[in-house]
Amino acid sequence: MNVFPNIPKVFNGKFPADFVNDVDGFGFSAEELAENKGRLLTLDIDITPGELCSLRCPQCFSHNGTIDEKAGTPLSYKEMYDVIKDGKKLGLASVKLLGRGEHTENPALLTFVQILNDLGLATLIFTKGHVIGDDDAVKRIYGHHYGIKTGRQLAERLYGLNTRILLGCRTFDPEKEDKIVGMKGYSAKRNWAMELLVKAGFTQHNPTFLGLITNPVVKNTLDDVVKVYDFGKERNMYVCVAPTMVSGRGRKSSSTAPSREQLIRLYTKIYEWNIMHGVQTLAQIREEGISPYAGSRPCSLPASGLYVSYYGDVYMSEGNDGAEFNYGNVRHKPLKEIWEQSRNFKEFAGKANCGCPAKDGITIPKDLYRTVLDNLTKKFS
Repeated sequence: MNVFPNIPKVFNGKFPADFVNDVDGFGFSAEELAENKGRLLTLDIDITPGELCSLRCPQCFSHNGTIDEKAGTPLSYKEMYDVIKDGKKLGLASVKLLGRGEHTENPALLTFVQILNDLGLATLIFTKGHVIGDDDAVKRIYGHHYGIKTGRQLAERLYGLNTRILLGCRTFDPEKEDKIVGMKGYSAKRNWAMELLVKAGFTQHNPTFLGLITNPVVKNTLDDVVKVYDFGKERNMYVCVAPTMVSGRGRKSSSTAPSREQLIRLYTKIYEWNIMHGVQTLAQIREEGISPYAGSRPCSLPASGLYVSYYGDVYMSEGNDGAEFNYGNVRHKPLKEIWEQSRNFKEFAGKANCGCPAKDGITIPKDLYRTVLDNLTKKFS
């Protein structure tokens, strides 16, 4: 049985004409990418050690994969700051804090985010939300140093630091969600965190400052995805829907992945929802192309950014940790050199939709983009 957070709708019926289908700083428009072609606009980075995560997600992109096999010495915070400062010289506008660990379990998070904010960068934090939704955990982690003792206070502080939150939400079925992450009572904490983030003001923007990460889509959650999409979109939350990464535990989870036919049906349903609610027109979808993120603005990381792992290795994106997607290590080569020698810079810079080179033909079926567009054309043209 689904249990939904108590959050009122923002949009009823058709969406406004000026609605931006993204989280602020998560991606970039076609115009922004063209105007800034060749600039490094965003970095995806890990700052939290893996042991600082009380969850056990079976498709975690950064655990038990090539990154762990290579391992080495983690980047120090100073080294991370230096990488970010080098990025600023190349045009950096936003930083996404990915999960190796759960960032809200890291007492250094707020200090790190404050520095990014002082540098004028938009900070996007991937989190599962269970700390924000648990006052005892907040008090234990943030009470002594920051005086923050409730989830409400933490949500308000994060909002005050100009962050955007990308909240894990694969289903509203508590039994399923708790089992997926390996924590009893997780779903209730996540739902409460969502309510607190909305109350703090994260959805009062266009584009929004709050996203729901419904990834990866697996067989067990396939029937729940459209419900999450519907709930989030109507409450001004971006919803990111995509198949599993080809990295970490995702490399070994092919048995849980939906079939080609199931993914095509899912993507088609989501785009149909967009057209019927005025989020996009068929003409806009044709011009933009089908996105690797179902129903949302195409991923612009290959065209404008890089992923820097916890150990300093730089990849095309976090979507694939294979050797062919590894561009070197920031300890051995300057970020500028890595960027300018990367496929991202040479092949994809400035492109508004380059698919997902890390997953296309592997977890994203080869013909998905074309088939979904054909389905939409038959129904709406």
